Amino acid sequence: MHMPEWLVHFPLGEKLHVVDGDNFIDKPWEEMESLQDFLKIPREITRKSFKKSKSKDFYCWKSKGKNMSCMPSRKGHMHEIKADLEAKLRSFFRPHNQNLFKMLDRTFDWE
Repeated sequence: MHMPEWLVHFPLGEKLHVVDGDNFIDKPWEEMESLQDFLKIPREITRKSFKKSKSKDFYCWKSKGKNMSCMPSRKGHMHEIKADLEAKLRSFFRPHNQNLFKMLDRTFDWE
C-alpha cells in the first residue's frame, strides 16, 4: 500500500534495496553481498561468514576468531497455521503481492 509513494522518493536500486527474506534464510551470504554492493561498500560479509547450525538447520553468524552466534533456542522454529486460515490469507494477499511484484519488477516464492 505504501510502496508507490516510497518509490517516488526512494527510487528502487538507487535509494531502496529489497531483501529477499526467504533467500536470506537459505543463503544469507547472497543477500548480504547484494546489500553490500548496493551500499557500495567492500564485501566483508561473505559465505565464509556463515555456518549451518546442525541443531537449528539454518545458517548462523560466524564471526572472526569467535564462536558461532545463533538466535536463542526459542527462536528459529517453524510455526504452523491451519490450512483453511492459510488459504484465506493467501487469497487475501494475492492481489497485493501481485501489485508489489509489478512495482519491484521482481517476484518472490510466496503468493
